[in-house]
Amino acid sequence: MKNQLFFLTAFSGIFQSSEPRFVGLSRLFGRRAHKNLARLAYLMKILVMTFFCLSADAQTKTLSELRADAERGDRVAQYNLGVRYDNGTGGATKDPTQAVFWYRKAAEQGDADAQYNLGGCYYDGEGVTKDLTQAVFWFRKAAEQGDAAAQYNLGNSYYNGKGVSKDFTQAVFWYRKAAEQGDAKAQYNLGRCYDFGYGVSKDFTQAVFWYRKAAEQGDAAAQYNLGGCYYNGKGKDLNTALYWYERAIANGYSGKYKTIAQNRIRRLKSKGYSSSRANP
Repeated sequence: MKNQLFFLTAFSGIFQSSEPRFVGLSRLFGRRAHKNLARLAYLMKILVMTFFCLSADAQTKTLSELRADAERGDRVAQYNLGVRYDNGTGGATKDPTQAVFWYRKAAEQGDADAQYNLGGCYYDGEGVTKDLTQAVFWFRKAAEQGDAAAQYNLGNSYYNGKGVSKDFTQAVFWYRKAAEQGDAKAQYNLGRCYDFGYGVSKDFTQAVFWYRKAAEQGDAAAQYNLGGCYYNGKGKDLNTALYWYERAIANGYSGKYKTIAQNRIRRLKSKGYSSSRANP
């Protein structure tokens, strides 16, 4: 469930353990506070890497063999066993309680992926009683190890005051950590913080910088906001505004301002503006 710019972190520990690391579908799609096309790109990359980098024996290890490794204390096996129970794959019947059990075993040994997934279980109330404070606890553990997905979720926790006191300054701190690793949603949120002065001084240039980073990864909300910057802001450029509004609509932007974007597209085109003359 990582961003496409840091594929190898999903395999952290692969050289410290006999057990190869797998990434479950729930990790990629079910534990984040957002979903976008970058997640799909990452999933495809993981599948390719798994196919080419792992031996046939590693890919077909039985559930009993994996459990034996996990019971011997192999933290990567514990994480992988949690993934199997989380998704009901690899010979395991879907069992959120068992997923939590094995994620916790690995998380307590310092496995960042397991810490992140365990935080997700607490956040969603899957296999364990919903507890946002515990979710934040485990997200922080993973975030402090450089896990960008956890950094993004921790930023959201501070931004929304879920499981921790609302603190925009801390939200910006963690969004920046994730954004600098290429997480599109963190880049978008960091742009909004600069745009509106949440936890940081208003800075139009920085807002545009981070919106653009996310927009170039296909984030429709960032594309809409970037269009707005060119439509209303300093350095007004209506051809470029049209370009980003069109990208946002093409990428499925469905926010409450969708009608505004559509109306502006029609208005700009009627006045002779063209995205072909944009300078995105």
